[in-house]
Amino acid sequence: MTKINQYKDILSKNMSYKPKSLISLLQELLTEKRYHHVLRVRDKALELGHAFELSEEELIQVEKVALFHDLAKGMDNDELLIYAKEYKIDLGKVPPPIYHAIVGAWMMKYFFDIEDVSLLDAVYYHTTGSEKLLDNKIGLILFLADYLEPGRAFEKSHIEKHIPKDMLGAVREIVKGKIIFVIKRNRIIDRESIAFYHSLLGK
Repeated sequence: MTKINQYKDILSKNMSYKPKSLISLLQELLTEKRYHHVLRVRDKALELGHAFELSEEELIQVEKVALFHDLAKGMDNDELLIYAKEYKIDLGKVPPPIYHAIVGAWMMKYFFDIEDVSLLDAVYYHTTGSEKLLDNKIGLILFLADYLEPGRAFEKSHIEKHIPKDMLGAVREIVKGKIIFVIKRNRIIDRESIAFYHSLLGK
């Protein structure tokens, strides 16, 4: 069974979201490495949520977007492109590494009936960031957690020094680092990231 067919076989309309059932689903769809990354992001997101004093309801939402954020990552970029064309998912003009975030947000809405725009935006922009996240604490926490989870083997002290007093300062450092990373590799910079960074400079 191809990965695309596996997704089609497992996902169906009107699925209900429950953390345990979604975790089991992720274990089927993702590689072991990616699956454990998602669990680390979930744990880091909840840790950050407590540090930034989110409410209990917000923490529930943080866990939700963390578990959903890499749902589509079981498919590679070519498969994601085929899948998106079949389901008429608009990928716009984003670079291929961002496909999974767009498809994942679509899956949340289409298969799990999640309509909350702040949660959909959190997953949609968890890789690039976006000005749409500036007032979205759930999205900002996910963006931070995806970068700061302990499996990421790079220097983080310049980011972590902003926690728990300056959420946007921590986010700004990550966006800057991502832009520099892309430039050094002569890759296309997503326009959302650039606009996000410019907005963060004014905060």
